[in-house]
Amino acid sequence: MIVPIRRRRQAQDELLAYVDRIADDDPDVAIRFIEAFERLCTTLARHPESGRTYEPADPALKRRRIRRAPIPGFPRYLVFYTFDGETVEILHVLHARLDHRRRLRPS
Repeated sequence: MIVPIRRRRQAQDELLAYVDRIADDDPDVAIRFIEAFERLCTTLARHPESGRTYEPADPALKRRRIRRAPIPGFPRYLVFYTFDGETVEILHVLHARLDHRRRLRPS
């Protein structure tokens, strides 16, 4: 079964910001980054539970049942998403060094 992927605006903005930064150094790598992200989206559509469960200490975040998956070939960039049984929703694309808890808290 292939499920739809929905990208939150914030996730799309984060992805494009990383692409811009990477392209400043090497446009070819930026293209590979985008392609790797799209491959991950295809994988998540086919295997939505393939990402690791994100286990924060914050109970509010635990209730959201967030998963994470690294972008293939770019393991320092993580895609955070939820799967409700029907749709994968990409919440954020974040560098591994960022404070994920702060960014993932519901607004």
